[in-house]
Amino acid sequence: MPEDLYGPLRCMNPYCPTLCELPLDGRPGAFCSAVCKSRYSRRRAELARDLRDLEVAIGAAPKKDRPELRRRRKALRFHLMRHPVIDTTLS
Repeated sequence: MPEDLYGPLRCMNPYCPTLCELPLDGRPGAFCSAVCKSRYSRRRAELARDLRDLEVAIGAAPKKDRPELRRRRKALRFHLMRHPVIDTTLS
């Protein structure tokens, strides 16, 4: 198997380079620290809020401005894919 399943894993925050050690007992944490988990949650909430605001703006925008707004929406959706909802009650 080319992948090391028992070594350290990256933190679930896509902007964090920290590796998380696997504990001997219990479930591994999804994030390297509470601060990183908080940053991830805040960033995800910001992206979701921006996407909701953009949906409203697309509906109210003149037809000529909609293609640019749709490109922005596509970018926000891409970033939200990298910030899935993570159930940390299991960690």
